[in-house]
Amino acid sequence: MIFRIRDFILKGKITKYISWKGNSNPKVKVIKYFWLLWLKFLFSKAGEPSIIHYHTSYWKYRALLSLLSKLRSNSKTILTVHSMREEKEDLAFNTKFYLRYAAKNAPHFLVTNQGIKDKLINWGANKNKITVISPFIPPVENESTNDSLPEDVRNFLENKFPIISANESQFTFYNNQDAYGFDLSIELSKKLKKEYPNFGFVFMLPGINNEKYFKSLNDKLDEYGLRENFMFFVKPMEFYPLLKRSDIFLRPTNTDGDAISIREALHLGIPSVASDCVPRPDSTILFKNRDAEDLNTVLLKLVGNLDQTQKELQQRKSNSALDEIISIYKSLLNLTN
Repeated sequence: MIFRIRDFILKGKITKYISWKGNSNPKVKVIKYFWLLWLKFLFSKAGEPSIIHYHTSYWKYRALLSLLSKLRSNSKTILTVHSMREEKEDLAFNTKFYLRYAAKNAPHFLVTNQGIKDKLINWGANKNKITVISPFIPPVENESTNDSLPEDVRNFLENKFPIISANESQFTFYNNQDAYGFDLSIELSKKLKKEYPNFGFVFMLPGINNEKYFKSLNDKLDEYGLRENFMFFVKPMEFYPLLKRSDIFLRPTNTDGDAISIREALHLGIPSVASDCVPRPDSTILFKNRDAEDLNTVLLKLVGNLDQTQKELQQRKSNSALDEIISIYKSLLNLTN
């Protein structure tokens, strides 16, 4: 979400846009360390209004940015919260402290569902300072969104059908299971190859945080003879170019928030298959959570009816949260235009 907002803003009139950590836009100044960013805003010019839109899930940083808005009236913090899966009793003492402080002091929250809003209110947030909003913002068409895929991915996908894509940020386990369904994706591929020997599956990852588990997944690919069909693409890059090239998007998670990638795929008219572990956007095709057999059945049925499903999705309109977010920015800065 945050990069899409950035691209939209940079098309208009803006004097500065500062990013913490990574960024691919040459107009943006990057500050690598959080404390340097915090101090820069703390000592900014008195008449220079700033919106700080924080999009990452560290309550310590959320609390510090809420404090910054108290110290500097010209700096307004918006905290986006995509999920609050942990129960209160499971949180560490310091996390509870940071969460409670942010809930009571942040100028505004953007949340993706009513359940998160209710939890924040229970932590002391003002209900009038919480907006429930779709996390989806269509990309601004520019050079980065129109970039072609890397050559190795293009070569891999040549003459493949159907093309399936998925993306995740890391390897994670939930309830002692692969939370993002890398293992399910490989089991699906083993079955799918019997019906569609030329299918292609690309699972995109920005990096590897668990070498042992990654090796076990690659060992499965070798055992099942899937090297010609399944590819882990491990590199930080925009998912959008791969998604546009796909026939099907897969989200096989066993826990989730409001997955932006599903909304993006549906916006592009790409059929999206996801587990039923949480409520999903309209038009998502569901399979039973962690059920490899049901996933295979659902996906085979979809491939057999792919053209019709794609036509129906092309007629579907997606709601973008961008206008509402910009309106909140203006309201916090007391701007009318």
